Amino acid sequence: MGWPLNDLPKAVAAVDFLRHRSAAAHHLALIGIYRSWPDVASLDVSPDALAISPATMTPELSPHYWRALGYWTARYWQEKVQSLNQLSIHLQAFVPRLDPSVQKYFLQGVGRALFTYPLPANWVPPAELERFPRAYQQGLLEGWGMALGEDELFSPVPWKGQESPLWIAKTKGLSAMSLSYIQQGKAQFDALFESPDPTALEVPLSQ
Repeated sequence: MGWPLNDLPKAVAAVDFLRHRSAAAHHLALIGIYRSWPDVASLDVSPDALAISPATMTPELSPHYWRALGYWTARYWQEKVQSLNQLSIHLQAFVPRLDPSVQKYFLQGVGRALFTYPLPANWVPPAELERFPRAYQQGLLEGWGMALGEDELFSPVPWKGQESPLWIAKTKGLSAMSLSYIQQGKAQFDALFESPDPTALEVPLSQ
């Protein structure tokens, strides 16, 4: 990923060749683009503009786009606010304007961003997530769980799951309900790499 925000379509088009070789590989490549895009995207465009004119995509990719937009929007807000309370105010003003069918995915993206770019002082005590409006907590915590799954995937330490020091630190003080949401999010992340046919991901090099 090296394109700025307004060239996201070019990034999507760059992997189109995979579509004709392996539909599964093409799908995963697009997921990777949407997960990488918020980290490199310019913060010069307002979230409102992106929410009003979302990218065109197939229904199965829509959740990944809205998670990416939630992640990017949280980064945008964090450049301008100094506390979780202020971030919550932005969230409560913005989310109701989104279509209800995408709000969950947008919140998951925000939750992932809070895990990656926490506030304040570079650390968000996990229990602080329970201070957000109850209607938003599931999505935020599922996003937190997806971020935990991503970190675990690339972690060099031998501990996995709830035995991991990272898991313990990032879930400390949360209620049983909140922990269940985090587990759901991690399961959703793990499911991204599940395929009933492993050969579906193979791309013939001769083509």
